[in-house]
Amino acid sequence: PIRRLGQPDDKVWDTYELKFAQNADGDVIARVDGLAETAVAMDTALLTSGGDTEPAAVGEVPEPKAPPTTITNTALTVSSAGGLGSFTPLEKPARLVTPAGVVEVTEVAEPEFVPKEMVDGSEDPSGVAPYYRPADGQKLYAYKVKVGPGPEGDLPFSTADTDSLVNLHTALSVEVGDESINIADSAGESTADTLTLSCKAEGYGKQFPCAGAGSSQAVLLMTVPAEGTPSLVATVDGESQSADLSSGELTSSVSQVEYDRKKLATEVGETLTGSVAVKDKDKTQKTGWSVEITTVGLSAFDPHRGWAPEGKAWLLVGTDGYQPTSDASGFKLDTMASFAVSADGTEVQPDGLTEDGIKYTNTINWAYLVPADTSKVTVSFRPTGEYQWVGDKQTFTAKTPATHDVTLPS
Repeated sequence: PIRRLGQPDDKVWDTYELKFAQNADGDVIARVDGLAETAVAMDTALLTSGGDTEPAAVGEVPEPKAPPTTITNTALTVSSAGGLGSFTPLEKPARLVTPAGVVEVTEVAEPEFVPKEMVDGSEDPSGVAPYYRPADGQKLYAYKVKVGPGPEGDLPFSTADTDSLVNLHTALSVEVGDESINIADSAGESTADTLTLSCKAEGYGKQFPCAGAGSSQAVLLMTVPAEGTPSLVATVDGESQSADLSSGELTSSVSQVEYDRKKLATEVGETLTGSVAVKDKDKTQKTGWSVEITTVGLSAFDPHRGWAPEGKAWLLVGTDGYQPTSDASGFKLDTMASFAVSADGTEVQPDGLTEDGIKYTNTINWAYLVPADTSKVTVSFRPTGEYQWVGDKQTFTAKTPATHDVTLPS
């Protein structure tokens, strides 16, 4: 019998036939012939040997050493943690908040051997070995990973002069020192070369963050340089965030406003109205307009404008209406000049929006770049524009603005 690699004691032996022959010196030579049985139990008490040597018990025969894999700097996800050893909770979970969902790494194991999922389809040595040792200079890790939805609260896509959207999907990778390692997705319903969180909110006028971001779990396997510390990297629209898988420390050059907030947006439902009057020869012409404030919230990312920079956030103010409350013949409302927003007492200007971007819609979702710690927003509506009738042309502005204060959620 010959002891096999990676088998329990009751299936640890392969048995081979021996053939004996006498050589020219008269010695009897045993030659291993064909394989008789594989992975069977063996009662070593039935074995015999020449001289006084007793056959060894199963536990006294060293297990064969696993061959080293040739695979290096590789990462992939699998659906099960079976056979990977004991997992321990990370002192601080590594967490990445992205438009397509939140990725959290919670537990780690350091398997002794490379599991078969990592070598399947490769041209590694041995052919039939059940597992492998890591390659020289490499270390093997297994991490439990959870993916779930981001903070509560739907925000509308901001109104922009173009309908084109930036790339909303999240690509995940591993980084060790200067080495960037792609993660293959082997745990999903269909395999993919790159682990990607897809955003299902694409399309004009949809709500954001991504709709339908469900919850899932997987195990992230990686063989990486032994001397480095791996980080998980999330890339969206060309910008990357990384979380150190040892310390949980976040490295990011983009807004982190959503990391400490449980809710992003507040549903407002407040209508603001304003009235104006102009002198037309001997007659006073009056009219007014109303606008509904629908939603106010903060976000790190906007599908039309991309990421807000570190320390900042997109303040998104959803509005609807801008309808006259009475006959407005001759009156032309300047929507851009009529609407104003202050963040913690400082007036802010809408980002990259022109009259051309809003002249065909009564639903406008304003975007402002504000400090990430903004807590209070004041929305102001003061109808302003131009009156023109039979050669008479003049500007108008309501005497006082209608305002509404909104406390942002935390």
